[in-house]
Amino acid sequence: MPGRPPRRGWSILVVDDNELLRASLTEMLVEGGWSVEEACDGQAALERLRVRLPDVVLLDQRMPRMTGEQLVVALREAEIRVPIVLMSAMADDLAARLALRFFLEKPFGMTQLFDMLTAAIHAGA
Repeated sequence: MPGRPPRRGWSILVVDDNELLRASLTEMLVEGGWSVEEACDGQAALERLRVRLPDVVLLDQRMPRMTGEQLVVALREAEIRVPIVLMSAMADDLAARLALRFFLEKPFGMTQLFDMLTAAIHAGA
């Protein structure tokens, strides 16, 4: 069914410095059957990803300490492979420059989010 993950229990790390948006995304994802962890910036996400990999990472670009772009580079340097969906309010060529197939421009709908996360998981890292 479009807009819903086809399997309950997929895990996701939501990385965004906007606490309100992070909480809202987490609530909707949990209601959709996802197992959700949160990180407030790229550095916190990197620390979590060194310990445990989720099925997918939902990653904001603009954050303090470590941006989404910096996190993607750090993950590649550490040879940590995980599907990533990059989200940003500014449509630019960042996803292409980072060779990321999955990009969501803010604002986006939940159907679009679920579909994109599902596609990223199926595509793999």
